Amino acid sequence: MRTDYILALSDPDDFLHLISVGHCKGTELLMPETLRITDYHCLHYVLGGHGYYQDAVSGRRQIGKGDIVISYPGRKHVLNPVPECEIDLYYIAFRGQYAEQMFKKHDEGAEAVFPIVDDLQYPHLYTDIMKLGKTRLPYHIGRATSLLHALIIETLYLKKGKNIRIASDDCVSRFTLFVQQQIGKPELDYKSFLRREKISHEAFRKKFKQRTGFYPHAYWLEQRINSAQSLLLQEMIPIKEIAAGVGFADEYYFSRQFKKRTGFSPTQYRETSRKSLFG
Repeated sequence: MRTDYILALSDPDDFLHLISVGHCKGTELLMPETLRITDYHCLHYVLGGHGYYQDAVSGRRQIGKGDIVISYPGRKHVLNPVPECEIDLYYIAFRGQYAEQMFKKHDEGAEAVFPIVDDLQYPHLYTDIMKLGKTRLPYHIGRATSLLHALIIETLYLKKGKNIRIASDDCVSRFTLFVQQQIGKPELDYKSFLRREKISHEAFRKKFKQRTGFYPHAYWLEQRINSAQSLLLQEMIPIKEIAAGVGFADEYYFSRQFKKRTGFSPTQYRETSRKSLFG
């Protein structure tokens, strides 16, 4: 079984652009057995089974449950199940300036396969991106791209054995990770972040706006709304609980902010999204 969702063609100059997401499960070959080259990054998360990955730099590696596999643009590679064995995996393909900058700065690139260690949240980033991507709706693709931003940082973080140190001149990337950790809080501990980064409010505000198109607090609010969108897709959790889970004590204020940014009330968004996902 193979399910692919081709989302859109992208401009190589885009900041970050999802190309496709997919779920592959079975014994059939996923790729031709000869090495192939792509012009984009692809992250694979192995849910189960046995397979192998081979590229021109890291050689041939066995892969199994819990492994992360990165295929790099311009590098010949192949990923397939071991003969007569099943493999089950998610994949997310993407390109853009942000991806190129992050992988160039924080990833030596020699090792393409590595396991998840004690990170229960990481797989949920894949499942959330998959759920959003399969609808192909523009506001879902925007949410999925925001989650992809976090997935790239977390992938590099895990690959370096949780010892990644993003350079001080890349405080924008550090802030995006910081925001993910602050999603459920009613107040953003912005001052502590600035102290740790040793950067002034105005300097950081200007840099962040230039890189992302958002001011820092607006980005934090956007991510809280994005997280609420993901929760609305999953189960029939009361809207009041979702609001509290993303840091809004007042359900009605949350609803106003949600509609301002998505064009839908939380109830309308839930109904529309569930129809798109489940028919």
